[in-house]
Amino acid sequence: MAEASTHGLADRIEGLVAFYRANKRLMERVEASILRALDEEKLNVLVHSRKSRFKDPDHLRAELFRKADELKVIEWNDEDLFIKINDLVGFRLLHLHTRQIRDILDIVRANLDEESISIKEGPTARPWDDEYREVFRSLGVDVTPPQDPPKSLYTSVHMVVQTESRRVMTAEIQIRTLAEELWGEVDHAINYPVQHMNPTCRDQLRVLARITSACTRSVDGIFNHLETI
Repeated sequence: MAEASTHGLADRIEGLVAFYRANKRLMERVEASILRALDEEKLNVLVHSRKSRFKDPDHLRAELFRKADELKVIEWNDEDLFIKINDLVGFRLLHLHTRQIRDILDIVRANLDEESISIKEGPTARPWDDEYREVFRSLGVDVTPPQDPPKSLYTSVHMVVQTESRRVMTAEIQIRTLAEELWGEVDHAINYPVQHMNPTCRDQLRVLARITSACTRSVDGIFNHLETI
């Protein structure tokens, strides 16, 4: 990349990060609206806990530089940031067992509609566990083809939602089991925003993914058996 182009890209990215910082109040309003949709009595019966967070500005900067060629960041205006980066505001719903996903999704869809928030993408998942692909499909989740070899052993249901107000913004909702949350938090701690290349850490993350998958299977088996009694 030519020096002038490199400087232009850096300036554009810094401008986008500054715009993100300056609009924190707007994102807080979007967060509050989506949290209203995710905090409802029928949903509380199914969801163990929920989280929300705003993207760290340093992580945003790193992501924009990392994806600069793919996203053509230098061509964006400020408003593009709210649409093209879907996880500036992120939400996570944690639940106990896999079959709860269908009911969770039904309630979330209805509540988002009441808040005039549309679903832009999803729900989708990319499970690395072959047996769980059909399970997700049976629960109304689109399953994307697995990577070969898988770059990540990450398993969550993803939705990208979009506000329908005067200023359009997107946000991300993740739905995962408590067992998968353990793996996700460890992976995020060592691999984000830059992937850790230590082979021992990577091997142990693969081991942890299989352990957490076994935990989810065990919990699923317990609740499936309870329904037959």
